[in-house]
Amino acid sequence: MINYLDRGFDSLNHQILIFTKPTITLGGNITLTEPIKHYDNAQSFLDLSYGINYSKNSNSVVNMRKNPIGELLNIDSLTSQFRTITIIHNLGLTYRYTSQRFNYNIGFNARPTNIKNTNTSNASGNSISHLSISPTLQMNFIGSNRKSLNIKYESSSLLPNLEQLQPLSNYTNINNIVVGNPKLKSAINHSFNMTYIKGGNNGNSKNYSVNSSIIQNQIVDNTILAADSSNTVKQVTRYVNTSGNYSFSGNYRWSFYLRQMKYNLEIQGAYNFAHQVSYTNNMKNFGKICGFFQSASFKAHLSRLQTSSGIYYTNRINSFSLSPKQTSIQSWNFNANLGVNIIESLTAHIEYLKTVNIGYYKTGNNPVIINDNIEKRLFKSQHVLLKLEVNDLLNQGNILSRTISNNSTTESISNKVTRYFYLR
Repeated sequence: MINYLDRGFDSLNHQILIFTKPTITLGGNITLTEPIKHYDNAQSFLDLSYGINYSKNSNSVVNMRKNPIGELLNIDSLTSQFRTITIIHNLGLTYRYTSQRFNYNIGFNARPTNIKNTNTSNASGNSISHLSISPTLQMNFIGSNRKSLNIKYESSSLLPNLEQLQPLSNYTNINNIVVGNPKLKSAINHSFNMTYIKGGNNGNSKNYSVNSSIIQNQIVDNTILAADSSNTVKQVTRYVNTSGNYSFSGNYRWSFYLRQMKYNLEIQGAYNFAHQVSYTNNMKNFGKICGFFQSASFKAHLSRLQTSSGIYYTNRINSFSLSPKQTSIQSWNFNANLGVNIIESLTAHIEYLKTVNIGYYKTGNNPVIINDNIEKRLFKSQHVLLKLEVNDLLNQGNILSRTISNNSTTESISNKVTRYFYLR
């Protein structure tokens, strides 16, 4: 039950919400493969696939209120009893070519979709039909000296869910009323990936990858701030389709081994950019998110000593067209590990972790975590292990995070007791 401030007996005073969501899901698929040609060290095939998915969802939201004499009355305008039936057909045709040095497949997928919504309370409803036809392409080049290049393109459709399609208001959170939109279209996501790997006989490797995506008709929130009858500002969220969302990312990783693989140096980095479109008070809000990551780590494996250390840097920048303020948060993470075999049956480990956060509203949250353990193997067989663990010796463990949406920034910190001693 949700109780509201009574100002002249609001029609939603003492609201009672009852939710039920039974679901039935069925599906199946079949694939037929026909060899076409057989070459020297190469083959080609034709694949034909078909799949069907059926789901039936019943969603009942009953809104009730108490009248002045305490009787429960149903609020018809805010009560929904919807049944949604979704049928998705997947038809695919693919040509595949395989050889020792070069593999590729090219084809297409057709996906007819029908979503039928029925309001069982008054027998009204609507039906949405959508057909998406998307090409697929994947190529893999395998070169000499352990080199490979993989290229992949595909697209997929993203269906609106039941809550997004219901044309009624959801008062589960009175401060954020959610209203569905039965006219929503399916979104289409186009994605591209390219990966290059170069290896070596000595264990060294270099990896590079590029990813990008474009989403058409993406379902986004339209957040509207409005005052109610008690002059309290509340948020109303509606769903709309929009285009203009795309993203790009690239990363690399270098790994080098020295002295018969006793020492390892690893360097990696990444950059990502995302352009997002949302709505605030019926106005388009363009968001840009840039992220940068860089790290370096070192490991050594000796006869009685194992050690590792690393430095990790992350920077994230957010900006929105409806807000002139640009936000940036950075973090530095340092770690060091040391393991020593004191004698054949006695081993000790210590781990040091340090985090430096920059740009958060809450300052001074830069924990130091120290973990230790020592273990002893008993008896001649050494099958019995006695181990003492100390976790977060300084008791500074916490989690700091920031979530940014089109019109709000939420920063949270989680402090909990993480120091403990464990003997087993």
